Amino acid sequence: MSQYSKRVLIILLSLLAIVSIAKSFYYTEKFGGTDLRCRIVGSRLLLTDQSPYFYKWHNGDDVRYLDPNDELNRKVNGNVVTPALLLLNKPLSLLSYKYIRILWTVILYVLFGLSLFFIWKVNESKKKIFLPLAIILLGFMMSDSMFCNVERGQTYILYAFIFSLSYFVYNSKSRYNHLLAGAITGISIWLRPLFLLLNIPFLLQKDFKWVLGSAIGFVLGLFVFFLPLKATWADYSNAMKHYEMEQLGKESYVPTNHLITKPKDVEGVSNLTDYKSGFASAGMSNLQHIFKARGYELRAPMLIALFAVVVIICSLFFLWKNSVKQFDTHDLFLFGFLLYMMSELFLIGARGGYNNIQWIFPAFIMLIFLRENIVAVAVLLLGIAFMNGWPFLFPNQSALGEAIMFYVLVDYIFIRRLTVDRCNGENVRPSGLPLRH
Repeated sequence: MSQYSKRVLIILLSLLAIVSIAKSFYYTEKFGGTDLRCRIVGSRLLLTDQSPYFYKWHNGDDVRYLDPNDELNRKVNGNVVTPALLLLNKPLSLLSYKYIRILWTVILYVLFGLSLFFIWKVNESKKKIFLPLAIILLGFMMSDSMFCNVERGQTYILYAFIFSLSYFVYNSKSRYNHLLAGAITGISIWLRPLFLLLNIPFLLQKDFKWVLGSAIGFVLGLFVFFLPLKATWADYSNAMKHYEMEQLGKESYVPTNHLITKPKDVEGVSNLTDYKSGFASAGMSNLQHIFKARGYELRAPMLIALFAVVVIICSLFFLWKNSVKQFDTHDLFLFGFLLYMMSELFLIGARGGYNNIQWIFPAFIMLIFLRENIVAVAVLLLGIAFMNGWPFLFPNQSALGEAIMFYVLVDYIFIRRLTVDRCNGENVRPSGLPLRH
């Protein structure tokens, strides 16, 4: 790319970034952040005598504990994140909500920027990295997935950031890089248990420094997030059972004649129940929803067993491929991400458009290494476009887009039919496997 073309693209990206940020703050001002409010109330209830998962607001209670979106006749109150994430939000919850709402949008953009920065730093020695970065900015920063995270006040950008941070530390020149990267993942398991799956590739690769680091991080989280909150974790486990029954249409609602009067203005805002519907980036539905729509019931034990089979098959395939040519660090992280994202399809709760923002992690890495492969890049771009509702909407478009993303990721790691010429156009072995460096 010529310097002139790069300058033009920088100007264009800057203008679009301004538009994206302006639109995000419009959503921040207009809508109350329904998911953020639920978590902030949960964080405030943490370390009190009330449960962050079952508390119901009544007249006379502090309005700081009011989530107007909570249904009084529902056993649970809508909070589905772990006590560890509530504790992480505790300092933020001390502020007035109108400031929290604005600050959270700023935090999301900072985490988004840092996620891309860490991947860029690992691969900055490679030429022509600017165009992949531009594609990610165009494809995700200006997407409905990003705006959905902002509008609802969701945390999925944080999860993408954790992947990028661990990837950055692992590839750093620190003497303890593998240990520290594993520790980041280990402690993150308490924030979202699905991060446990990121350990599998490194365990199969016999990277015992990573495994030790992950164990250290997990034990540290035990003392920080679990032992001080044992009763809250028990409530969390109990709440998850109620959510499962809700999804199956079986229970978690109780009749009540108790009426409350919710104030219209809460902590200086009056839009806590307002939200935007119709975001294009819905993504793939999980298995439970697919089977439920066809009259079948999948309970949590069955879903766990099915996913365990998937993990075993993927792990065996990994070991077989690894015996032919050892995977590099990029493949290990991408395989971990693949297991992590596949696990979302086996969860009980519904997936939302905000989940798709996590794809910035593998998409950026793959674009860096695939940039010489026009066909692979085109398919990847098609997946990003469809996933975010471009160029026009049609039925199941976003789900098809995410399915394409899964296909490219699996092909990149294992199959290499679509991506056979990757790795900067380097020579390909007769077996079809590219030389790895």
